[in-house]
Amino acid sequence: NKQVRTKAWAKVLETTEEMRALAPDTERSTIAWRFRALIELARDEEAYVCARTAFESVARDDAYALNLIAWTIVDPTAKARPGRDLDLALSIAERATELTERQNAGILDTLATVQFERGSLRLAVDTQEEAVRLAAGREYEGELRERLERFRKALREQGSGRIATR
Repeated sequence: NKQVRTKAWAKVLETTEEMRALAPDTERSTIAWRFRALIELARDEEAYVCARTAFESVARDDAYALNLIAWTIVDPTAKARPGRDLDLALSIAERATELTERQNAGILDTLATVQFERGSLRLAVDTQEEAVRLAAGREYEGELRERLERFRKALREQGSGRIATR
């Protein structure tokens, strides 16, 4: 929607809160965006309460909402934030992957990125290779390939004794 495209995060948060108040059954479809807005507004403590609620109950069976939350935590284009909960991101990404039976390239890409950020470089490369195979011929294949090359480079550097960085 326009609020997300224009990064009007305060308005996104307001809208999701209004929707939740007016129609509580919309929480499953809005909780991931509420999390993203809270993160963007640097309200991390509230954001992680929101993420845990999504993971533990509200969106536990919604692979796409879970994926958005995990991706928001590890998005390589976002500025690095201290206090990112990579353990929670891993649990959430693994659940989304399980729900899609490892058949969604975007969700596997998120899982690989979480693995990479946690320092599990070999696992990240293996998972990203799986994502690239599933993305073959799709418009986002190139982006996933670029990330795979970055993961492979970090793995090579780790093997040579150099430290891999974000």
